[in-house]
Amino acid sequence: MANLRNPEDYHSYFDPKTFLKKFYKNFKGDENEDRSVSPFIKIFHEFWSSFKAPADTELTDVRYREFGSGPSITNLVFACPNVDHIVFSEYTEANRGAVKSWIAGDPDAHDWMPLIEIDDVAKPFDVVSTSLCLEACVLSEVHYKKVVAELCKFLKPNGYLFMNGVLEGTFYFVGEEKFYNFPITEKMVKEAMIEAGIEIEKYVTIPMVPVHYTEVTDSKALFYTYGRKSAEK
Repeated sequence: MANLRNPEDYHSYFDPKTFLKKFYKNFKGDENEDRSVSPFIKIFHEFWSSFKAPADTELTDVRYREFGSGPSITNLVFACPNVDHIVFSEYTEANRGAVKSWIAGDPDAHDWMPLIEIDDVAKPFDVVSTSLCLEACVLSEVHYKKVVAELCKFLKPNGYLFMNGVLEGTFYFVGEEKFYNFPITEKMVKEAMIEAGIEIEKYVTIPMVPVHYTEVTDSKALFYTYGRKSAEK
């Protein structure tokens, strides 16, 4: 039986190449997409196709921060036509290295789409997004809500918070390695957003249907949600 890896083990045991090969081997971003990633393609497409920058944002200064996507850039692909600046932030050095290798044109890097420009990180953002990240690193409900609140500090007033992940899961596999997951719930997600000053515009739960997922995690469902930061926060 595999040992359960905890958040601090990501530096030593999480292999970006194994992860990308398992979950994003056939990523194309179109209707012929591998079914294992298609739920997320639809999620990202729906959000970004309807996205409108806050009214007080200059047309050439729409800023977006992606938090904790591991070695994956799928959300960035959909964000590109709608934003002017993207900051990609990731905890694990190996995952950051995988993205840097792709940007540098390393022939051994994962095959993604054309390069994305990297820009200044100092100013607040019109969009902050996190995908399949928080539940893998937080240790309690209080911790989860604190992290969501911290993310929202990066947003401009009326800026968007977009989150997607898994519900009620305690582990997931990458290759032979078993990683810890904190079992967040729909109630917890909504409370965290509201307490952080986010006015929820949409919340959707998707049953964990693809066999591809049920083989590697005990999570009960996928979810995605987004909303705007209150101008008063």
